[in-house]
Amino acid sequence: MRKKTEKKKPEKKHPKKGYQPGSGGRPGRYYVRLNGSRKYIGKDGDPDIDERYFEAVLQWEKNGRKPLPTHIKTGIPVEELATKYLVWAKSAGYSGGYVEHIRIAMQFLIDQCGHLSTAEFTRHTLKSLQETLETEGAHGTPYCRESVNRYIRFIINAFTEGEERGWGVDENLPGQLAKVRPLRIGRTTAPEYQEVDPVDIDVVKATLPFMSETVAAMTMVHLLCSMRSQDVINLRVCDIEMNDPKYPGVWFYEPHTHKTKKLGKRLLKVIPPEAQEILRSFVEAKRDQPTAYVFSPRDVLKKHRDGLRENRKTPLQPSQIARAKRAKKRRPKRVPGEKYRVDSYRTAVQRSQERARKAGVDIPHWFPHQLRHRSATETRDRFGMKAARDMAGHSNSKITERYAKQKIERMVKVAREQERIFS
Repeated sequence: MRKKTEKKKPEKKHPKKGYQPGSGGRPGRYYVRLNGSRKYIGKDGDPDIDERYFEAVLQWEKNGRKPLPTHIKTGIPVEELATKYLVWAKSAGYSGGYVEHIRIAMQFLIDQCGHLSTAEFTRHTLKSLQETLETEGAHGTPYCRESVNRYIRFIINAFTEGEERGWGVDENLPGQLAKVRPLRIGRTTAPEYQEVDPVDIDVVKATLPFMSETVAAMTMVHLLCSMRSQDVINLRVCDIEMNDPKYPGVWFYEPHTHKTKKLGKRLLKVIPPEAQEILRSFVEAKRDQPTAYVFSPRDVLKKHRDGLRENRKTPLQPSQIARAKRAKKRRPKRVPGEKYRVDSYRTAVQRSQERARKAGVDIPHWFPHQLRHRSATETRDRFGMKAARDMAGHSNSKITERYAKQKIERMVKVAREQERIFS
C-alpha cells in the first residue's frame, strides 16, 4: 500500500527590513514588520540599524513570534532638558564664568539636537557632537582639545542630572554616554590650548581712549588688582571694606561669588590706592544701592543717551517727544543687563580695539584675561612668587590661620608699594 506523502512544513522566514522615505526635510526611517505592525529601528545614517534589527527579530522569536509588548517611551525634548540643566546650574552656586561655559555647551546641544527626544539620544549622537566640536566648533571655528572635552562633559552632566532628578532620562543613558572617550593628545585634529601671554602696558594705554568710561575703569581695575574677569564684573559696594583699622589706606574686596566658591574656599582681593581713585566715583554713585553692581551696562547706555541729548543741536519736535513717550511704554526685545557677562566684557574690549584701528592706531589683538597675566608677572618680578600667588588668588588647601595672616600682610605691602600705571 502506498504511503501518503508527508507535507513539508513551510520554512520560517525572517521578516525583512523596510524603509520609509522622509519628507519635508526629515530623514527617512527603517523598520521591521512584525505581525503586521511596523517597529521602527532607526533613521538614515544611524550606524546601529542592523544591530537593532537583529535584536528586534530575536526578541520576536523568543516571544513565540507573537506581538511584542509595547512600551511607552518616556522622554522630554533635548531642548527642554538643556534649559532645565542651565537653570539648575545658575541656582547651584557656580561662578559666573563656569555657568557661561555651561550655557555655551547647552546652546550647542540645542542647536544640534534640540529636535530630538531624550529617548532618541544615544552615545553615537554624543560622539557625533564631539566630532562636530572638533572640526567645526559651535560657531564655525574648531575648539581646542580641552574645550571639546569640557563641553562634552557638560552635556553628559546634563543627562546625568536629568536622570537623578526624574527629567525624563533613561537610567541607563548616562552610563552609555560616559563610554564616549575624551579626546587625547596626539590622537585628534583639535589644536592644543595655547598659553596666555601678558599684554603690554603700552597697548592697554593706547586702547583706553576708545573705551567707554565704564569699560576703561573695569580694564584698569582688572589690571591693578590682579583680578579674574568674573571678579571685576561681580564687584558690588557691599563687598568692599574701605575702613579697616588694621590696614589703613587699603580697601579689601571679597567677591560674593567666585571660581573656587563651590570648593568651599574664600577669596580676598586688595584694592591699591590707584584703583581706589578709579573706583571712587562709581562707588559713590551706588551708595544708596549697596547690592547693585558697580559696573553696569545700563549705566553705560544711559550715559550714552544723555550725551546724545546734551549734544543735540536742533530742538526736539512735539512729534519726537510723543514718540519717545510711546517708546517708554513699549517693552524692548533686548535690554542691557544689570551687570556685564564675561563674554560681553571681552566683546566691549575687542570693539574698542576695532575703533582704535579705524582711527589709525595700530593695536595688536588682546583680551581681558591677559591683564591678569601681566599683573601677576609684574608682581612676581618685584615682590616674589608668594606675593604673586596671593594677589592672583591662588590658594593651597593646607594653609593655616597663621599663614593666612602673612598672606594678607604680603598683599597689603604689594598694594601700598605698587607702582602707578595710569596716573
